[in-house]
Amino acid sequence: LPPASDKSEKAEMQRRLHDLVIKLQIHTCNFHCLNEKKKCSRGFPKRYSNVTIIYEDKPAVYKRRSPDDGGTFHRTTNGRVITNAWVVPYNPAYLLALGAHSNVEFAYGDAACKYLIKYHFKMGNFAYVQIAQGNTDVVDYDETQGIMKG
Repeated sequence: LPPASDKSEKAEMQRRLHDLVIKLQIHTCNFHCLNEKKKCSRGFPKRYSNVTIIYEDKPAVYKRRSPDDGGTFHRTTNGRVITNAWVVPYNPAYLLALGAHSNVEFAYGDAACKYLIKYHFKMGNFAYVQIAQGNTDVVDYDETQGIMKG
């Protein structure tokens, strides 16, 4: 991080990004991701690497410098030490613009395109509500119109 005395826009942005990463992008293993052997099913902590490696048939290995190689670490109020091994991959522009958690990773393999299209068109649960005046027991519902307005 830049020194606190550096008030440039770039330095302020780097400090804000660092704060957002600590606040929003740190994986904390809990009952959601721990398997029967108490190992993280999401693969955390991730291995350290000085370079990003993209494979055709398996997940990418992202650049994550260890504290010994110049990577940063952060100690939480409860004493937990957080290193780059616990950071969920993110896009700095998205994180700065949205201020919300996001997981941005390289999609690989033959199924990646199919998954991306499926995910894009995935529909959630819908409830159609019609508000009518008066006291009527008849519900006139046009399912096709409800889907089209979706």
